[in-house]
Amino acid sequence: MRRVPLEGARALGKWTRKSKAIPPIYVIVVFFICPLLLLGLSALFMQKTTAFTTLGSLIVVAVIAAIARFIWFWKKQDGRQKFIDCLDRRQVMSDTIKTLPEDMVMLKSKVGQLAEHTGLPEDEECCVEEIAEEKPTDEEAAEPAEAAVTEETS
Repeated sequence: MRRVPLEGARALGKWTRKSKAIPPIYVIVVFFICPLLLLGLSALFMQKTTAFTTLGSLIVVAVIAAIARFIWFWKKQDGRQKFIDCLDRRQVMSDTIKTLPEDMVMLKSKVGQLAEHTGLPEDEECCVEEIAEEKPTDEEAAEPAEAAVTEETS
C-alpha cells in the first residue's frame, strides 16, 4: 500500500520535468475541482428534497462512469503512453521554438556560403526576373498555336 503514493509522486515528478504545465493542472484539479465537486454533491444531498437528491445521484453516477472510463483509457487503451508521447512532442516543439533564431542565423550563413561557392547571385529578385524573361507568356504561347490552326484550315 505504501507504494501507491510513492509511485504517484515519481510519475508526477517525471511528468513535471517534461512539461511545466503539469503542476498547475495538478493543483487546480486536486485542490479546487475535486473539493468543489464533493462540496456541491454534499450540498445537493443535504437539501432533503427528492429533486436535489436525484440530481446528486445522477452526478455521482456520471462521475463514477467518468473515472471508470479514464481508468479504462489509462490502463487498457495505452493512455499513459499516449500522454507521455504528447508531453514529449510538446517538449520537442518548445525546444525547437527556443532555438529557432539561432538556427535561422546558421541557415542563412550556410546559404550564403553555398551561394558564394556556386557563384549564384544572392539577390532573389534578380533570379525571379531572369526566370520570368525566359518563360513565354500565355499570349506568346497561344500565338504559335493559333498560327498552326490557321495553316491547317487553309
